[in-house]
Amino acid sequence: MKAWATFYDLTNPHLPGASTQSVDIALRNAAREFCRRAKVWRETHAAIPTVANTAVYGLTVTTEKVAAGIEYATCDLSPLRILTDSEAVPFNVLGPGTPGGILLVDASDVQLFPAPSTAGLSIIPYLVMMPGSTADGVTDQIFENYCEAIAAGAKSELMLSPKKPYSDAATGAAQRVIFEMAVARAALARTGRGRSRARSANRFI
Repeated sequence: MKAWATFYDLTNPHLPGASTQSVDIALRNAAREFCRRAKVWRETHAAIPTVANTAVYGLTVTTEKVAAGIEYATCDLSPLRILTDSEAVPFNVLGPGTPGGILLVDASDVQLFPAPSTAGLSIIPYLVMMPGSTADGVTDQIFENYCEAIAAGAKSELMLSPKKPYSDAATGAAQRVIFEMAVARAALARTGRGRSRARSANRFI
């Protein structure tokens, strides 16, 4: 793992007077947004066995990595529909049955729709990951591939803060453009290589 301090050569010379805590928070925010939107960090979660009449299941996450989305999921190898909050509403009127959809409730839980009526079904989610809200850094792969983009996002956040020694609206806006372009390029590179799922537990692009 690369700690936030590893980014300082890219950020601190441009942020005179910024505290280490402020820089770390901005880097964390930028890394989380980048990973969530570009979907460059994906993992295959271990199989989750269902419990009869139970809809919500916890994911294996840590302070350093949490779920940002579901790329794909299966129930006993049959694909599940990835639901949004609004799409899940109609399922709430259904009683237990065979799950046909899955919703990411938050960074550490998923919900099946309808709730399974049978125990022992195997749910396998393929997750989009991002650093946790208190993460101390990013993976080596994320740093090596996207450190400049994440640094740009952090610089933008801080430079656009008013009445600070490092406030610089014009440069902050330019850094935001750099960040947005990097997100778009990374997302395009990912989709351009196809949507086939990872063969290994971890996948970085």
